[in-house]
Amino acid sequence: MSKHTTGPWKYVEGGWVDSTSTPNVAYCGQLGIRTAEEQIANGKLIAAAPDLLEACQALPIGILDHDFIDAADFKDNAEPFLRAMRLARRAIAKATGGQP
Repeated sequence: MSKHTTGPWKYVEGGWVDSTSTPNVAYCGQLGIRTAEEQIANGKLIAAAPDLLEACQALPIGILDHDFIDAADFKDNAEPFLRAMRLARRAIAKATGGQP
């Protein structure tokens, strides 16, 4: 699998998603099909992709293999769970334009 462009990414006016290492990672500009509001929302979602990936990767090993966790699992691994939750909240806020 190839490596994606280094983040963080950000949506910039005009429909572009840039990274700190290179401009023009993606274009979400209005091509007559999307409204300006949808263009901006798409750009923010794409810009949050590296953050969303990091949040998912921060989940403790094995958590993605289970449908639930019990209290003992959380108690013994609280910090990795809390870190993953913080990362997820920030990524969601970035994608939606809200506050973490």
